[in-house]
Amino acid sequence: MNDDIRSGGGSSGDSSGGDSARAAPAAFGGLAYVLRVQAMIIVGTLSALTMPVWWAAVSHVRGWDIVAFGTMNTANAAMGFVVGTWLTIYLKRLDRRQVLVACGLIMMAVELATSVVTQLPLFFALRALNAAAVGTVTVLGMVYLGFTPNPAKSYGWYSTFQALTQAVGLFVVPQLAARLGFNGLQWTLAGGGALVALLAARLPRYAPSAAPAAGSDAAATPAPAVPPIPWAAAVPAVLCTIAFSFYTTDFFGYSERFGNARGIDAQTIGTILAVTTAVGVPASLFVSWLGDRLGLLLPISAASVAGAAAALLLLFPQFGLAGYWVAMSVFSIVWSFMLPYLLALTARVDPVGRLLVATQPLRAAVSAGLAGVVTMATAWAGLAAVAWMAAAAVLLCPLLALLALKLKARTAADRPALPAASAA
Repeated sequence: MNDDIRSGGGSSGDSSGGDSARAAPAAFGGLAYVLRVQAMIIVGTLSALTMPVWWAAVSHVRGWDIVAFGTMNTANAAMGFVVGTWLTIYLKRLDRRQVLVACGLIMMAVELATSVVTQLPLFFALRALNAAAVGTVTVLGMVYLGFTPNPAKSYGWYSTFQALTQAVGLFVVPQLAARLGFNGLQWTLAGGGALVALLAARLPRYAPSAAPAAGSDAAATPAPAVPPIPWAAAVPAVLCTIAFSFYTTDFFGYSERFGNARGIDAQTIGTILAVTTAVGVPASLFVSWLGDRLGLLLPISAASVAGAAAALLLLFPQFGLAGYWVAMSVFSIVWSFMLPYLLALTARVDPVGRLLVATQPLRAAVSAGLAGVVTMATAWAGLAAVAWMAAAAVLLCPLLALLALKLKARTAADRPALPAASAA
């Protein structure tokens, strides 16, 4: 395996191109390094992973309604677009370690300020700033993982850690809010921001813009020819990813509200979300065994139907607690099972990986607009609008996937070979 692969040159997490991959030093490896980066990302995204139960604590203390929650989601999604665009443009010029340390400190300050702010506009501004910091930690953390000797293995462990942390967090956050109060919960999250800064400060310093020395092998090697992106197939593939992103954000973001509407208390909701999130772990492991034995379209279609059924089940409060358990369990399985196949679809369309990176700000922008639509729909039709929109979005996925695969099959080379410099 060549240096480009070992340093993450082919990973989707780094949009800085081949020069940064060739320049990645040997310090980006080892168990301690991998665990440090994993911990930094997981701790940094804890508030996002536990958003429904965290909002339950906010609404209990501040008395803010579901419209306020939707407005916050819209602001956060808009900030995701800004961060994604900024990182895509300036990734080569950033001192990533310093940026990560700054983001950790920003997260700490925002969580502390959130404990005392009672004005909604200022609250929205603070949470948008926190979303920017969390998004930056996530993206740059993925870039750092891409520099490890085996990026795929590192990303696989990250997915496992994320699911387990979310399961524990959804159970623990309501307990902390009940025992420590909202202020105590925020101080705990602020401590997480400080930990992110400390972990980031221990990462190797890396200047992404450092070019290979003149006369070196890297400098002498011409850039390999890269096949163009087949945009006819790329558009439906990207739309498929956006539709699924909307489904998961819509469903999970309002999951606490659906439980609350059934008369389920906040701590029980947290327990249900924690347990059902863990249910998704075996689903992701099953995907790693199944692979593409059944192709891409059949698994995507089956998961879409199950996902829509879970969303529509939330429309029937007469099923009570049991119905909520089933809906959230199926949702977790669909999320963990379907996402790898959608990523594989994008990789099928563009094996080089550029599409995976470039779609991040676009997906955030569309999500921001759709979040606003959901907010208006809930104000008009209540939570039923959330369920119907989630079901419609996930049912679009197999149709868009089919279109992408058909259009890709029409291109001259369905699966163009990677350049020799990037082959394992």
